[in-house]
Parts: sequence; C-alpha cells; structure tokens
Amino acid sequence: MFPLSARAKKAAAAEDAATSGHHKLEGKLKNLVLQYLGFSVVTAGREYSFRVRVPEGIDRDFVIAVANTGFLSGGLKYQEGPDVCYRKLLHALVDELGGSVALPRQQLSDTELSDYKAIGPNKAQKRTEEQRIAARLRFRERLAMG
Repeated sequence: MFPLSARAKKAAAAEDAATSGHHKLEGKLKNLVLQYLGFSVVTAGREYSFRVRVPEGIDRDFVIAVANTGFLSGGLKYQEGPDVCYRKLLHALVDELGGSVALPRQQLSDTELSDYKAIGPNKAQKRTEEQRIAARLRFRERLAMG
C-alpha cells in the first residue's frame, strides 16, 4: 500500500473527529444533519446533492461533482459515489469550523479520489476454494429440501 498523502491523513483525522468522542469538534458536528438528496447524471459525470440541516439555522445545499474519468478509469464504482462525496463534504464542514468556507458547489479532485481508494470502505475478502465449495453444497442442500 502506498503512503497516504497529507490530505488523506487530514481527511482520516477529520472523519475520526466526526465519529469519535475524543475530539473537541465532535460537539459542534453532532448537531448537524447531513442528508443525501440523490444524484444527477450530467455530461461531465455525476453530481451528488446534499443538504446540511442545522437545528437553529438555515439549511444549506451542496453539490459535489465527480468527473466521468473517476468512474471510467476503474478508480471508483458508481455505488461509492455518495460515500466519497459525503466524506468530502464532511471534511469541508470540519474545515469550516476552522475558519474556511465550504463552497456550495465542489469538484472531487484526482487526489481526493486516490485518497478515498486508499482509506475507503473495506473490500470484501475473496473466498477460499474451501469456502466456495461449502457454499455450493449448502445451496444444493437448500434446493433439495424444496
């Protein structure tokens, strides 16, 4: 595995900040509701829409665009699009607490895509030949039982 870039390390730390009880930012982020609204297929790729709801504030809408090359190069599955965009927005919101502004329209960069592939969701482990044979036997037994 390749070493993570500085952005990937920062992204992992931001995700930990949003999910662990040990970081001072957790209290500020836990009041936010991040809602996935869906995606649109556009000429250049896909655009994923999100809404951030704040209990005593104004809802904010965000669009994260992923270029076709991110999917076509085999780097990202279409099913992973919402997750990678969710994480990008989450990191932008954490950065916003530090003083930067989360733009309502953002583009997933090649670096962010490669970082996601490095730290993204775990892939299912491949089955051994023994596991495949056992699964086939169980399936045949179920068929025989009716």
